[in-house]
Amino acid sequence: MNFLTPGPSQLYFTVEDHIKRALKENICAISHRSKAFQQIISHTISQIRELMSVPENYYIVFTASATEIWERSIQSLVGEHSFHLVNGSFSQKYHETAVLLKKNAQKYEVALGKGFEISEIHIPSETELICLTHNVSRIRFF
Repeated sequence: MNFLTPGPSQLYFTVEDHIKRALKENICAISHRSKAFQQIISHTISQIRELMSVPENYYIVFTASATEIWERSIQSLVGEHSFHLVNGSFSQKYHETAVLLKKNAQKYEVALGKGFEISEIHIPSETELICLTHNVSRIRFF
């Protein structure tokens, strides 16, 4: 099951029924400013908090894609310097996004599938954001 970003991923077996219900109840046409939509979002956030034990003082943000996450985090949190831990194509794309956004994006890279040895990582003092990509597509909550 994929949580806040698009697949590809395996979907839980009840998803088809949820989609049918949403279409029948015209949920896809609800204004994002309406009270009905706000109730759906509030319920969804409370369910995510419960499922994943997210503390009340943490924000839950919905995005359209990983690319949007990379772009928004670099644009919003980095003035000049980011530091990226890279060990595969997904984390490499995060680094490349920072470079495309004209940031001084340094990286520490290991081979695909390998972990990081913390004692070997030297994060520059001017770093404003440490970028670590964690792929949870194999985790099952059901």
